[in-house]
Amino acid sequence: MILVVDYGAGNIRSVLNALDELGETPIVSDDPAVVAKAQRIILPGVGAMKPAMTRLRARGLDRAVTDAVRGRGVPVLGICLGMQMMCSVGYEGGEPVSGLGWIEGEVVMLKGAPPEHRVPHFGWAEVQWTPECPLSNKLRSNSTFYFCHSYHAVAKNPGDVAGTMDFSGPHTAALWNGSAIAVQFHPERSGKSGLQLLENFLDWDGVSRIAA
Repeated sequence: MILVVDYGAGNIRSVLNALDELGETPIVSDDPAVVAKAQRIILPGVGAMKPAMTRLRARGLDRAVTDAVRGRGVPVLGICLGMQMMCSVGYEGGEPVSGLGWIEGEVVMLKGAPPEHRVPHFGWAEVQWTPECPLSNKLRSNSTFYFCHSYHAVAKNPGDVAGTMDFSGPHTAALWNGSAIAVQFHPERSGKSGLQLLENFLDWDGVSRIAA
């Protein structure tokens, strides 16, 4: 069972449409009991980390998804805000907000160089993948993906970074630790490359190295 976690954040419909193109029929739920039965989980989202984490905790979904990824090794894909919530702490709004803590690191504001790199960052960018990242299978070397964000993740352990993009310097585009993998961009809005990436996630068994 593929589960798309519904914690009140946006962008679920476009994720469902992309999965439908791949011939999948996922379940959408905010029930921790359903999370406990899921064989594959997608944590999507658009918005700010503080209200998102508040809603996740209010439903008990933080404990449920953590048990899935850390206790049972279920493959989990975080998208945009979903990736940021996997980190230790975020600073959107100026105050620290505790994340799920699956990946040690912090979420901070982008710093670009206008006019080419304005914040928020809207648009397409090429991603440089680490060779072993399972999300990059069958992707062209110059594949681009759609980004829409003002904050980005800074991992404490460089080994957790699975992909980068250039925005006045290298910034995290993907994170990976254990069966938790995530992207800052929106594969569901990234055309054929995004669909291939989602298919790669659905084919991935979740077995991987844990970054040392």
